[in-house]
Amino acid sequence: MAELKPNERQYLAEGIKRLVEDDINVPFRKSEGVGKDIYRGLESLRQKAVEDACKRTEEQEKVQQAIANVTHDLKTPLALITGYAECVEDGMDDKNYAELIREKALQMNDTVLKIIDAARTDAAEKSKEKKLYKAGNFFSPLIENGLFDAAKEKGIKVKIGKIPDARLALSADGIKSVMHNLVSNAVKFTEKGGKISLKFYKRGKYFIVFVADNGSGISDEDKKRIFDRFFTGDKSRTSGGTGVGLSVVKETVENHGGDIFCVSKEGKGSKFFFTLPVYKNKAERSAYAEEERKELKAFLYIVGFPFVVVAATIYLLLSPIRWYKIKKTNS
Repeated sequence: MAELKPNERQYLAEGIKRLVEDDINVPFRKSEGVGKDIYRGLESLRQKAVEDACKRTEEQEKVQQAIANVTHDLKTPLALITGYAECVEDGMDDKNYAELIREKALQMNDTVLKIIDAARTDAAEKSKEKKLYKAGNFFSPLIENGLFDAAKEKGIKVKIGKIPDARLALSADGIKSVMHNLVSNAVKFTEKGGKISLKFYKRGKYFIVFVADNGSGISDEDKKRIFDRFFTGDKSRTSGGTGVGLSVVKETVENHGGDIFCVSKEGKGSKFFFTLPVYKNKAERSAYAEEERKELKAFLYIVGFPFVVVAATIYLLLSPIRWYKIKKTNS
């Protein structure tokens, strides 16, 4: 069996040492000799290390950007609060400074809550323990207890659809957070006099929640990344947000066995809809499966019947010819 030459062994040893020391910039040369598989394996390992390093760098950049956004989101309202407080001290009364201070304090509080929400990696935590709810019993109180208060205060028209009958296994805190996030975004990017719709559907195995607005919309470029953690998109739209809200929404929905989608056109509004599996007990699942089997059999019969007829017709047409050939052969 052929062995590696001394210079090849030295080259490989130096290359492995570079990998161990995290020096991954020098590629391994191609070889068609005895050690070609070793060279290819080490080069593949080096390329994977380069990819991992690029991912880590990208993630670090996202974190740094998020920190800058958080700093901005806290620093700006804090500076305004300081200014408003000084106006109050000076006895100025040309504006309702107490209300302005309250508004900015709430803005800071909202930012802090979003950071806490993301820091928990809590989409999974919130979704661990689920309880069984009737859809109407879960979503109706949520709507009645202030889900659209901000929209009404802003003069936005709200349309709410009927909630179909369904049972859902939910983490209450998780899905409430999803709803508040989607609705607050709709309110944030919809002007006074605009419209927001909340609709519910039940389609087969899934319960669908649909939140739509006719606000500023999202650009095609930003739509590709709106569910990425720390992605903030166009500053004119996101106002320097932390970029954690929709990523947590997506994680929460997925941990419930569902999915979330966005349809939007810049300047025309946005539509977000997410799915949740409809809960069925063992008997219901068996009945549902039986119903699906019947539908499949009916479908196959309808689709297959014409082929059976055609095949039978061809067989009948060819039968005289086949009989004639057999008779001729026997004679």
